[in-house]
Amino acid sequence: MKSVAEIRDNNLCCSCGICKNVCPANAIKYIRENGMFVPEISDVCVSCGKCYKVCPSVQHSYEKNNLHQAMVGNLKFAINAWSKDSDIRHFSASGGVITTIVEYLLSHDYYDYVFSVDTYNYHSQVKTNKYDKHSYNLNDISTQKYTKSRYIPVSHENLVDFIMNNSDSKVIIIATSCAVRGILNVIDKFKLNRNNYLLLGLFCDQVYNYNCWEYYSDMLFDNYGDISEFNFKNKDSGGWPGNMKFYFSDGKCVFKNKSERVKIKDYFKPERCVYCVDKLNVFADISLGDNYTDQNSSSLGSNSVVIRTNLGEKIFKLISETIDYERIDVDKICVAQYFDGRKKNYEFSLLKNSELNDNFQLNSVMDYEHNSNAASEYKTVLRNLHYGEIYPLNRKKLIKQIQKSGRKTNQLKRIFCALLRRLHNES
Repeated sequence: MKSVAEIRDNNLCCSCGICKNVCPANAIKYIRENGMFVPEISDVCVSCGKCYKVCPSVQHSYEKNNLHQAMVGNLKFAINAWSKDSDIRHFSASGGVITTIVEYLLSHDYYDYVFSVDTYNYHSQVKTNKYDKHSYNLNDISTQKYTKSRYIPVSHENLVDFIMNNSDSKVIIIATSCAVRGILNVIDKFKLNRNNYLLLGLFCDQVYNYNCWEYYSDMLFDNYGDISEFNFKNKDSGGWPGNMKFYFSDGKCVFKNKSERVKIKDYFKPERCVYCVDKLNVFADISLGDNYTDQNSSSLGSNSVVIRTNLGEKIFKLISETIDYERIDVDKICVAQYFDGRKKNYEFSLLKNSELNDNFQLNSVMDYEHNSNAASEYKTVLRNLHYGEIYPLNRKKLIKQIQKSGRKTNQLKRIFCALLRRLHNES
């Protein structure tokens, strides 16, 4: 039987941790390798194949023969929204809609628990932890530890362990698109009650691998000392979309322009992100992300939200009085989220499949007109990823390269995205 060892060996692991606790022999542990936490299988493996069957890197399918529909997914309607609670909106990454949903559902006993990340330290593997209505306390300033964006692979091993041993509990799950697919695989393969789980899916362009922690530590150490944690996005210095905020062991805090997180995108990310077409989290009940549509845009932050399922629609009706919102055409969200990049990812996935002799099915969309330049672009992408994977062996050279190339790349990207939005609005 196949196992996740094949996924790891072909650089397709997304570090979601979902395979670990479905193993009946307790044969899987996670080790750090090239900036990622990946599964290592011990000799007690019984070759049952359960880890492979739940892995989100394979074993899923999208809408056939329609790449655009596969990337958009099924939906009821779309909105731009933001929390009516000004404090939640302020300390959240964008509009605070997820925090508002979670707080309302827990406090009114619609759900028993939420699994959420509670750290901004990425020196070791980040995992979700369980909270109930008493521990998820929005009157406590420490609640801000839940709310800001983590562009880092998050392990859901604690969640999987809990739902498999507490099948009657009602749980809110917050996850990126790859993790959502894996969690749904667990629910399906182990015959759990799907209605017990609310899937709040995060829009995801990609995440960074854990080498980014060392990169920023090296970049800032001489001037500031040791990093204790950092926010990829923080609105305290100029509002949304937020700059980076670094916290140091001596208590100092320093803001750096958001361009510093954009510069490293080509170098510090899992290879699996290169092949992902699911930016809008098409299998979630409700998908949410930053609002880049220019409709309802504000420095205070707002979310673009896609209601996808009957459960998602039911939840929206429950919490609608806690948010301000306005309907929006989902196509505007697609343009603002730069869907052309997803098409390129699909082309890369076909190239990866050909390298693997079709042993894996990364994206089951077909009949797409391929770009003849994809192969050369793909080589460049993999070369840059290799530089990031072997960091810190090449730390001085790569820091210099990123700082130099990032300025021009970011400027061109901003101009291109602004032009796309303008053309769409005029049409």
